[in-house]
Amino acid sequence: MIQPKFIAINVKIGVEYVHNLDLACEQHYHYHYEIYYLCEGQRTYIIDSTLLPCRAGDLILIRPNVLHGTTGSRYSRYVINFNDDFLNTYFSPEQSRKLTEIFYKRAHFSLGNEGRQLFADMLADYQSGDQFSLALRLGKMLHELSGRADGFSDGEKREVPSRIADIVHYIGENYSSISGIEDVADHFYFSKYHLSHLFLKHMGISVGVYIQNLKLANASRLLSSTKMPINEIATNCGFHSLSHFCNTFRKHVKMTPSEYRKNAQRTL
Repeated sequence: MIQPKFIAINVKIGVEYVHNLDLACEQHYHYHYEIYYLCEGQRTYIIDSTLLPCRAGDLILIRPNVLHGTTGSRYSRYVINFNDDFLNTYFSPEQSRKLTEIFYKRAHFSLGNEGRQLFADMLADYQSGDQFSLALRLGKMLHELSGRADGFSDGEKREVPSRIADIVHYIGENYSSISGIEDVADHFYFSKYHLSHLFLKHMGISVGVYIQNLKLANASRLLSSTKMPINEIATNCGFHSLSHFCNTFRKHVKMTPSEYRKNAQRTL
């Protein structure tokens, strides 16, 4: 079955507080592509095990089935979500493939102030129902991003606390063998309290929730893109048993792994 064309645009202005363990990072994953443009404020964007500090004018590209979210304080932003069938309605399959290649090559760009007007125009097209104009603006932007030689040059990259970057990278590389916060704390010679405080302060989410989200995101990716047996996915993603995996998955994703696989593969 072919999935219907899908595109959604929203703008948000708000405040997030880093002491909110489950919501501050807004970590999630989905089948479609995402474009995030920060209008005001400063955020840290988390993509799997990569931290990208962002300031006003920055643009982030997220490919499908990748765990991501942001943390920070006051902000305003635009988010566009779309799938391949939206592009295929207005471009040839080959053109659509070329337009989305950039999502797999680079994640972080700076559009500066001109980006605000571009996204305002796309939102106006979306709200008026003029999806043809919207598709042309979106296609032009992706084409121009693909033509850039690089995202940020070495001199423009923004630093994050090196210790936090090391911790996030370690979790990303070893999540399947990490049984709890003790494993991470021992690796970095931290106390559990110090690690918990440091991680929560900079990431806006607890270590335990972050590890669990990463395991679930990677399990979802394997369910939707492979034929690997579910018990093997559970083992590869670091769950203690098949029943533990199924119960945790159903609790947080609101469907069983088998239901998720059927639903995901129905849209391919």
